[in-house]
Amino acid sequence: MQIRQFPPAATPNRAAGLSGGGLHPPLSRRPIYYGPITCGPLTHRLFNGLAARQISLALAGLAFLITSCAAPQPSGPLRRVPFQPASFTGFLVSSPLLPFQARGAAQFIVRGKKESGEMLLSASRTGSYRIELLARFTGSLALDVRFDRQRMMVVNHATESYYLGRNTARARRELFSMDLTVEDFLILFTARVLADRFRSGGGILEGGRATYSEGKARHTFLLDGNGLPREWIKEVEGVRVFRAVFRAYMEVPNPQGVSLRVPRKVRLIDGAAKEGGSNGGSGGLPPASLVLGIRSFTPGVELAVPPSPEELPPGVADYSPNLLPAAQGDG
Repeated sequence: MQIRQFPPAATPNRAAGLSGGGLHPPLSRRPIYYGPITCGPLTHRLFNGLAARQISLALAGLAFLITSCAAPQPSGPLRRVPFQPASFTGFLVSSPLLPFQARGAAQFIVRGKKESGEMLLSASRTGSYRIELLARFTGSLALDVRFDRQRMMVVNHATESYYLGRNTARARRELFSMDLTVEDFLILFTARVLADRFRSGGGILEGGRATYSEGKARHTFLLDGNGLPREWIKEVEGVRVFRAVFRAYMEVPNPQGVSLRVPRKVRLIDGAAKEGGSNGGSGGLPPASLVLGIRSFTPGVELAVPPSPEELPPGVADYSPNLLPAAQGDG
């Protein structure tokens, strides 16, 4: 989309040759001439008010146009999958809340650099994901991330580089400065935990607090009045990995007739961050973080062709490969 820029129109004060600035000049009995019309002080104030409102409406329309052009669109045809309503109520669920699509804004800090844009997330029934991050004003695809439990592909169109390899803890830390597993990622967007995983990890749910273990990791949730997380902390061997704050939820319709409460505003902060502060990253840099503003969440919908992290999309083969130590394999 091309946006033409025009020189700013002269304000009524300048057009009238008035000095002193301000939107409304002092009252005067002297008529003020605007091109082909002559108006007195009262009409002059009305003219100023209309001009201000017209400018505000024009700016609002321009902002809407830019946002609409940059809004992410599905990467292919969609198909709807039936849900089991009883499986998706409460904090603990009997099966994953999959598939779904989520749209919104994302802002993240990695190694002290802040990036933001429009986000489209597609999650399939089989647990494969695709995240598309679009530049906020141009709408061009800036970052393309596809992953499942075994493999991961990250294409950075801005730097013309990519990673294609195993989805390991080391690769996630190198690429995103945070270790977010596939299971963690699903919890971040749905605020739900599988009941079987909770029980097998010695889960305890009491007094608005839920805890369970998974291998060397320990998860702690503080729940709100609806029984959904308002805070989530993950630790590995006593060391905090990250902290997630669920700031707001929204109700979304379900094709089966049962509405769902899912996160609307979420902030994920690296475990190195100090409590209540923004310091604590390595080398004095701000800690890694991710802020999500989710505008829409559509359950029971997935791409007709699930995203694959196995091969590069067309046009990316000429990019520079990002060869990480994780490509040799680790946990």
